[in-house]
Amino acid sequence: MRTWPFWCALCCCVAGTAAWALERLTEIDLIDNGGFEREGSPGQPAGWNARRAPPDGVSLSWTGSGARTGNRCLSITSTQNGDRPWFWWEQSLALQGNVAYRLTAWVRADSLQRGALFVVSCQDASGKEVLRRHLASVSGQSSEWRMVTGSVTPPAAVRRGRIQFSMHG
Repeated sequence: MRTWPFWCALCCCVAGTAAWALERLTEIDLIDNGGFEREGSPGQPAGWNARRAPPDGVSLSWTGSGARTGNRCLSITSTQNGDRPWFWWEQSLALQGNVAYRLTAWVRADSLQRGALFVVSCQDASGKEVLRRHLASVSGQSSEWRMVTGSVTPPAAVRRGRIQFSMHG
């Protein structure tokens, strides 16, 4: 079984938990519910959406077990081995071009065989993706919490974006 309380779990026994915040380097918090504590629709974290319904054997959950701090974290759990499509939790953001942003996450992953990514996708005013950057990746067999950080400065045309925590497995 693979679990990643907060965004990730992957092929063959994966577990992990993360809490993260994307912020402008001027220290303005852009994440809605970055600590995952507030409920939006019943049983779902406010501000966060699953990209699509996960395949059989995979769950994207908002859980009260395994959080690093606070009471909640996001989790992706997969109970089946084998190649599967990418799936993720995401949040839309208002971004500006030529502004430096930093993503920081606390992640815990057990028996992670393939990988998980923190990604930012940047769009122009028409919605066209003009930049997609893997800010940080997680792999390994550690059940300890670790901090990962990545940075991006979107091109001038950027007006919005999405942050994603994804897993393949």
